[in-house]
Amino acid sequence: MTAVLLDAQNITISYGRLGPQPVVRDVSIAVRRGQIVHLRGPSGAGKSSLLRVFAGLQPPQSGGVRLGGVDIAAARPGERARVRREVVAYLAQDPPLIAEFDLVTNVALPAMIARGRRREARRDARVWLERLGVGARTKHRRVEISGGELRRAAIARVLATGSPLLLMDEPFADLDAANIAIVAAAMAEQVCRGAGVLLASHVPLPAELEQVEMYDIGAPQPVESTWP
Repeated sequence: MTAVLLDAQNITISYGRLGPQPVVRDVSIAVRRGQIVHLRGPSGAGKSSLLRVFAGLQPPQSGGVRLGGVDIAAARPGERARVRREVVAYLAQDPPLIAEFDLVTNVALPAMIARGRRREARRDARVWLERLGVGARTKHRRVEISGGELRRAAIARVLATGSPLLLMDEPFADLDAANIAIVAAAMAEQVCRGAGVLLASHVPLPAELEQVEMYDIGAPQPVESTWP
């Protein structure tokens, strides 16, 4: 797989029932293996919208996105689904854990779908839940845990996929300083193993995340692209 995990060029996103109003204009950004990029901007700047576009969950009004070297707009549906399954893991602001499932099943589910190895996926899910301090809640459902525990379970779900590209929207929300440090250390470990991380966060990044590159929405920055 190419060293450039995400290559987004000239992304514009618009919303509006009475006519499209641009929320994000002409954003270009790349994330490589072993790299952490901090996506910054004020509330409403479009950080969450950009992450959804980069994850292949919604199309931009203009511009292009490559995941693992594949143009996701031009790819056939099966290829697009494969790339999303194998290349990217996405943490939403509102973690989409299924209410009817316990935490270990929720955390294991993406890996089970991607690899089809149920026992291995559940084992890895328990490891990550324990690692992030939620090991005592494996049999609990989302309504039975705190907001911080829910956030850490959702992060465990992302990390358990083993995906090379991690897109993380406010990963430190609802967490105290001790748990922020634990989560950041886990993310840094994945980066050392070759993952790339793009995160949006309103809080200052912890010391465990070193050599972070900053990308400010609305401030054009030169990006080395893989596009022709």
